[in-house]
Amino acid sequence: MTTETSTTDDAPTFARPRRAPKVKLPRTLDPVPALVLGIDAGSTSGWATLDPAGNLEAGAVTSGAGIYALVLRVVARTAELGLPLVVVAEKWGGKWKSFSAPQGIGAAWREWEKALVSAGVPRSRIVKVYAQSWRAVVIGGKRSSEEWKKASIEHVLGRFHVELAHDPADAACMAEWGQHAGEVLAAMPKPKVPKVPKQAKPKKVREPKAPKRSRAKRTRSEDDRVRGCAATLFIVDDPIARSPEFEALLEERTA
Repeated sequence: MTTETSTTDDAPTFARPRRAPKVKLPRTLDPVPALVLGIDAGSTSGWATLDPAGNLEAGAVTSGAGIYALVLRVVARTAELGLPLVVVAEKWGGKWKSFSAPQGIGAAWREWEKALVSAGVPRSRIVKVYAQSWRAVVIGGKRSSEEWKKASIEHVLGRFHVELAHDPADAACMAEWGQHAGEVLAAMPKPKVPKVPKQAKPKKVREPKAPKRSRAKRTRSEDDRVRGCAATLFIVDDPIARSPEFEALLEERTA
């Protein structure tokens, strides 16, 4: 079996296999039963929490201590509401004008991740989403970077009647995206199915064993053996056994 390869300057080249497209989970009609925490990490990190009833709380933090205190407060609120916490954070990609921007965002996200893990939030409940994905669902349309900032502020003002800065407004839009996202629903803890106790098997009732017979050999006297033989012989219907000679011989033997 031969394989064909294209050559350039006598050097073989192989086509790189294409990656399978990531399957997008369908969106839910009802809000997911969880408290969604949207995070827009950066030097000034915007955050927003949104519960299934549509109550929004948002703000901004600028230090690691502020991030840690906020995470503890959000975890305490989930305990009061009796809801699990699912985090929606922005995934970075594309081209950057400078290296300082991704470095600052990466350092801020490490602070958020450290605070979440130390507060007991598992990594499986952190959902990452690209900006173009949540913008297309929540706001829609095509805009420049500056127009997107204004659009998120205007959307939050019209949707929740709250005026926020750019960073908290983006976090609120991410939380709104996560409220109906199939990825957030998949990240929620699975309900525990109660284990059905196994029924005890009925014990087998063993019948009492019969007493063992003594293995001692039973001995019979010589006379008993002869009498047994005589009784057996008399039962046989044979003319010889009935003859006087045989009876006389038998009497001598048994005497």
